[in-house]
Amino acid sequence: MSSSQDIFALGLGLDEPWTLLDQHLDTSKQPHELHLRVGTRRGAQLPCPTCGRSCKAHDFKEMTWRHLNFFQHHCYLTAPVPRVDCPEHGVKRIQVPWAREGSSFTLLFEQAALAIVREMPVAAAARQMTVTDKRLWRVVLFYVHRAVARMDRCRGHPASELVEKLRHYAEPAVYQALWPRGQPRTISAVI
Repeated sequence: MSSSQDIFALGLGLDEPWTLLDQHLDTSKQPHELHLRVGTRRGAQLPCPTCGRSCKAHDFKEMTWRHLNFFQHHCYLTAPVPRVDCPEHGVKRIQVPWAREGSSFTLLFEQAALAIVREMPVAAAARQMTVTDKRLWRVVLFYVHRAVARMDRCRGHPASELVEKLRHYAEPAVYQALWPRGQPRTISAVI
């Protein structure tokens, strides 16, 4: 492994069985794109997502996630994500450690996006992170749903009464409004 691969692997926090296979800087696009290819070594034993038992890979699906920028370059992680063949649970796709299931962003990208969204409207945050506001809203709403579910499980929490009142709404919505001109405050309401 070259020293640049060591640095990228260290920065990504990759643990066995994952390893950095390749990196490529695509300068034909603006902004430039850094593509990092991650994979497992051939024949690696992978845990069943249901029981954790070590299993062999059954097949692979190529997936790509947007990661935090590397300096001014957009960064993408690509990996062949295996399905394992567990004798007890059958064929199951494993969960990669750097992204949540169903997301096209890494966990670090989502964390940075949420930190920015707390400070400015979603549309402005999306422009800053160079993603569409629709994609960023999906991330925000995922974590809003999760937070509401967690409050729902915590009876006695000050917000649990609000959750009960809002239960009949199909989708939580986040509204932001600015104070009158010249006053740098934002009101956010989650419904």
